[in-house]
Amino acid sequence: MRNGKPPPNGKGTGNGAGNGHPPETSEPRPPAAAAPGAPKPARRQILCPKCGKLTVWEGNPSRPFCSERCRLMDLGQWADGSYAIPAEKVPDKGEDEE
Repeated sequence: MRNGKPPPNGKGTGNGAGNGHPPETSEPRPPAAAAPGAPKPARRQILCPKCGKLTVWEGNPSRPFCSERCRLMDLGQWADGSYAIPAEKVPDKGEDEE
């Protein structure tokens, strides 16, 4: 702009009209694609609670375990009573009445 007036052809108005910049919009831009050869974002890694092997969290159908085998072994231990939450035995109501 010169002298406070926009040029007659619309160039230099800051709205992208012929100045090499896209017009301003309220729509968000999509995320830029990673350049070829650029490092991939770090994937969250965890330790398998059964065997201790390092495994990934995202895309792992057996998470938090490293494999289906570790998942099933853990499930089996819950099923056979190997894992238990310690608690005091509560007497039945019928035992107190004697």
